[in-house]
Amino acid sequence: MKKGVVLGLVFGLFLILISLGFVSAAGDTNTCLNSNNRIMKLYYSTNSHVAVWNDTYTGDEAYNYQICYSGTSSENSHDCKTGNTNAVLWLNSTYNSHVAAPEYGGAGTSYSIPVCYSDLVCSSITDPTPCGTGEQIIARLNYISNSHIANASFSQYPIKICCKIRGEQPYWAN
Repeated sequence: MKKGVVLGLVFGLFLILISLGFVSAAGDTNTCLNSNNRIMKLYYSTNSHVAVWNDTYTGDEAYNYQICYSGTSSENSHDCKTGNTNAVLWLNSTYNSHVAAPEYGGAGTSYSIPVCYSDLVCSSITDPTPCGTGEQIIARLNYISNSHIANASFSQYPIKICCKIRGEQPYWAN
């Protein structure tokens, strides 16, 4: 019995450690490991507008707070899949933009610029409902559309953007 309990605890700890690096916020003035890991840029960590991952503004206009993916990425990580099935969010501009949740943007709306990333599948979930199995919060919104954005830990915004890797369980990497 003791051996089973110890193995269960070790396995549980292993799962917790694996789940600690799927998406990270690089910090107010830091950058992601490389631009292929950058999902998007925020001006502030909370109550912010968004810029696309490859935004080049500098100085006072720079969007220095970055939302990063910690898993394997490639040069094509930002390409949108057919039907934008890997859209994380939708923007109304590539810079200084409000956002719409993944289900509320697209062609024919004011939010027609997708923020796509790799094989992520994302949806919006309103508090207190938790993200689904295998999903991680990558950001929070104050509204479903025409919204400001905040980092994942900013619980004052009730709408979570929850993502998982298509066909895989997400993992955290340090």
